[in-house]
Amino acid sequence: MHHLWYKEIDGKYIKILPEEIEEMLTPVGLAHWIMGDGYYNRGIVKICTDNFTQEEVLKLIKVLDNKFEIKSSINRRKNANGNIVWRIRVRKLSMEKLIKLVIPYFIPEMLYKLGIKK
Repeated sequence: MHHLWYKEIDGKYIKILPEEIEEMLTPVGLAHWIMGDGYYNRGIVKICTDNFTQEEVLKLIKVLDNKFEIKSSINRRKNANGNIVWRIRVRKLSMEKLIKLVIPYFIPEMLYKLGIKK
């Protein structure tokens, strides 16, 4: 799996988005992704995709729409170092669909990342 997600550049491994991401991403994978890199804020889920390029984040947004009909948008922000990073912001109109898709795979301790109090 390492070779799919990382590319060696100048002796350092840089995270990349695999070409096959649409085939690879499943509801289980999406649930784990949100549990690890997501958070709930003001009625929506945001996914931290800070290590991906803008183009890669736009591709992920397209995959979410094509594969799961989850509408989302790209969110630009500055990180602690002052660098521009990109995050995925699930639209409110897709929150119900997202929750139905991933909740069977969520552990109870992480439901707060979907805005659900246990």
